Amino acid sequence: MNIRFLGDRKDFVKYDFLLQMALTLRPRAGVMVIPMLTGTPFRYPVGPRDADLHAHVARMTVDLAGHFHSVTASVSDFFGRNGVQLRFSPGGILAPGAREEYFTNAAVSSDAEAILFVDPDTGLETTSQGTTTHLRYTELDGLHQRMSEQSILIVYQHRRRELFQKTWSHITQALQHRTHIRQAASWTNGEVAFVLTSRSERAWNRMGVALDKYVQRTNEGEVLRWGCDAGPDNLVSPSAPRPPCACGCGHYPKGARSRFFPGHDARVRGGVVGVDEHGE
Repeated sequence: MNIRFLGDRKDFVKYDFLLQMALTLRPRAGVMVIPMLTGTPFRYPVGPRDADLHAHVARMTVDLAGHFHSVTASVSDFFGRNGVQLRFSPGGILAPGAREEYFTNAAVSSDAEAILFVDPDTGLETTSQGTTTHLRYTELDGLHQRMSEQSILIVYQHRRRELFQKTWSHITQALQHRTHIRQAASWTNGEVAFVLTSRSERAWNRMGVALDKYVQRTNEGEVLRWGCDAGPDNLVSPSAPRPPCACGCGHYPKGARSRFFPGHDARVRGGVVGVDEHGE
């Protein structure tokens, strides 16, 4: 997350979502946040100006990480008063050249049930970007492999200018072809979104219950599911990766040699491309 936006309304949605998921799932190790802190480094040259003042202003950027941890301590305290342990993985500002070390040192337990929340500034990497504001799929895959089989992994996803269904299609294709993850879900309210996954069927089922309960509680948002057990509309075979439906809807053909999801070839013949399952 960009530390300049600490405490904005999207943070409120993030922590409300995490708290309610944790109250339903009751993970023994609580919630662990990997903040992926970003900030704008102070690189303005001294020039003819006061060098001592320059040093003091530059120090403000360095102190941002300390400010983050002091502010989030109050959020952790609120979670604790509601019976949920909320912790933040150490690491400070995420530097471009230190990504491997940052994620290697992330506090991920392989034997304790937890909710692991990763908070990149803008979500999962796109085809053209993989900066400190994005979580790379290799990093996502590594965290997924390290966490316990009963844990839940949640990633913040910034809303792009395109419809979320299109973003979701891009994400699921990348999950299929670039990670070991074979089932995932998402929640979005049109402004922010979360991508969720697990490693076991039990955790997947419990996660689904918690998601549905959150939607009922808030009366907002849409849940999408993808994977081997996600239902016929988005069925994907992990052992035989193939491209999505040629009509552009984002679903996947069922047959090994099919280019279209059942019935969607008619959309192309009729000149209707990229509509969803409701014909919209």
